[in-house]
Amino acid sequence: MAEHPDLWRTEPDVVFATEVGAYRLTVQAPEHAGGWVRFSVSRRDADEGALALIGSGLEADLRTAMKSARRMADRLIGPPSLQRHWSDTHVPPDAVVAAHCL
Repeated sequence: MAEHPDLWRTEPDVVFATEVGAYRLTVQAPEHAGGWVRFSVSRRDADEGALALIGSGLEADLRTAMKSARRMADRLIGPPSLQRHWSDTHVPPDAVVAAHCL
């Protein structure tokens, strides 16, 4: 996980959002007390700026949903050593090697 806290901002419709690299993380607060909290991770297209949903889930509370969204983004980004060498960080390096071996 990141060594610094995410800066979550409030957006309309009680959504919390933050950016992590090319990824946009959102958390939707429940409509009523005791409801499930939905989180999602989307990736921004560099050319068009459009968002593509990568994954989503449900958690029991806001803090856990924020942590789950961040964990998903961290797994997509990969370790810092890979970030410098691979332009498309959501594809693991061994997947690229396997594709070249076929």
